[in-house]
Amino acid sequence: MKDNSDINNKDQNLKNSNKNSKDEYLISQIELNAINSAQKDGNSLSNNYYENNGNNNKNIDNSFSIKRLKFWLFIILAIVFLLMIISIIYLILNKEDEKEDVSQYTFHLKYYTYNDNETISLINASFIELIYKMEIGIEKINPQSEYLFKYKGYHDVFVYIKKNKIRSMNSMFKNITKLEKIFYNSYINKDIIVDMEDMFSGCVSLSTIYLEDLVTQSITTMKGMFDKCKSLTSIDISSFKTQNVKDMSYMFNNCLNLRYINFSGFNTEKVINMSRMFNNCQSLTSINVSKFNTENVKDMSYMFNDCNNLRYINVTYFKTQNVENMKFLFSNCYLLTSIDISSLKTQNVKDMSNMFNNCYELRFIDISKFNTENVKDISYMFNNCKRLKYINFTYFKTQN
Repeated sequence: MKDNSDINNKDQNLKNSNKNSKDEYLISQIELNAINSAQKDGNSLSNNYYENNGNNNKNIDNSFSIKRLKFWLFIILAIVFLLMIISIIYLILNKEDEKEDVSQYTFHLKYYTYNDNETISLINASFIELIYKMEIGIEKINPQSEYLFKYKGYHDVFVYIKKNKIRSMNSMFKNITKLEKIFYNSYINKDIIVDMEDMFSGCVSLSTIYLEDLVTQSITTMKGMFDKCKSLTSIDISSFKTQNVKDMSYMFNNCLNLRYINFSGFNTEKVINMSRMFNNCQSLTSINVSKFNTENVKDMSYMFNDCNNLRYINVTYFKTQNVENMKFLFSNCYLLTSIDISSLKTQNVKDMSNMFNNCYELRFIDISKFNTENVKDISYMFNNCKRLKYINFTYFKTQN
């Protein structure tokens, strides 16, 4: 009995032991599964973490690339837009230039021919290279040849000049003897013309001239500009800007029929030479030079010589402290009865010869304040002043 119970106990213990082993095995399996699951979860979390970080980095890189691309795209578009604006401005300016070429640098000339098929020269040869286009009525002509008019009568000629090509108008229409009328149309405020010497010299038939729009602010010489324009009776050049002109000599020389000149806007502060400025203007009866600034003038010789009909002139405002030559200044002014020259400064004058020669009607003149210490020639100073009865030479110094 005892042996059976022992055996039973052992069986029971063995069963229990097997049961415990199974339980332990199950537990260990469960624990192992749990560990494996945990490792998988951990690996999964780790992988997710790195994947997320990688994705974030990729997103950041992509975002930065997009921003940089946008920036450069903006710069490129801005440059393109700026180039378009510049191109538009350039085109506009070119269009304006083209308009100026055909309308704003234009001389409108009128010729009169007396015979059919008459050939005349329109432009001085030295000026040919500056001509852009010329037209006679509807017929275009070659600017490098003389011009054949097919019928007698008036001919309209339009001369268009290249913009910014003109530096000088020296002798531009000189000695074109059949030119009767000229009109200049210009609205350009910036011009680089510096020379108008002899521009219309010898245009003996020129009777009508319109130059109100002529830009003259840079001109330095107007010497002989209207010399020998014998048919001009009046001229209005009050719009001329002459602040830089240094030479006005011969400007109206031999304008035999000129009766009226309007130069009220003249600025003569830089003029050095006025010699023969109104020489032989035989039809002038009076001339207003009261606003002339002559402080820098050195030569007044023949300035009013042969103004045969000049009856009155006011030179009391003349500043002559730098004048060196006064010879023939009023010579052959037949009709002058008196002239006030008491304010003239003559300390630098060297030549007074023939100053009042042939002033037939001159009755009174005061030269008591003349400083003649540097004068070397006073010959014929009052020659043929038939009506002059008294002259005061008390303060004349004649040691030279």
